[in-house]
Amino acid sequence: MTSAERIGIPIVLLSGLWGVFEVILKAFELLNKSRDLFLKITPETQATFGKLTPKLIFWNDWLPLWVATVAFLGLFALVMIKIPNFVSPDTPIIQKNVKSICYTASTLPAFGCLGFFIGGISDIVALYS
Repeated sequence: MTSAERIGIPIVLLSGLWGVFEVILKAFELLNKSRDLFLKITPETQATFGKLTPKLIFWNDWLPLWVATVAFLGLFALVMIKIPNFVSPDTPIIQKNVKSICYTASTLPAFGCLGFFIGGISDIVALYS
């Protein structure tokens, strides 16, 4: 298997991850839109829906989206870090450049994952304090 063929494996994996995450976001958007349309939630009518509490919305909408976002960003960063293992370049300089590019590119999703994780934990703590 050539180097060009091997690099295609993580690229396909990244594309698949992106596609799955896009479907998750669309599904949550449609579910929330239909719930709001069905219940006709506005700031004026929100008080009449006793069962639809902020905690219920948090645990049913926000938490799964938070878990999916953290998992997606973590997997995306992991795949970016692993890409140099699929490339066998001609020279060590090219290998070094590929590693530095992949490691640099993986910092944004890695820090995003860490930020979303810490932010989500702080939201959970704030909800119950």
